[in-house]
Amino acid sequence: MERGTYETTEGKTKVLVSTKERTKKDTWETIRWLSLGAAVLGLVLVILPGKPE
Repeated sequence: MERGTYETTEGKTKVLVSTKERTKKDTWETIRWLSLGAAVLGLVLVILPGKPE
């Protein structure tokens, strides 16, 4: 029964759109976490600079 929905044009379109939306969401999620990591690393390097010898 589920397979029949993928074989129709409407079913294929829904699968394609949901895949694109999921990819877009995953991309933004990755960018968000990388930005957060870069911000934390930047703060650590600013707040805790290396000790002078």
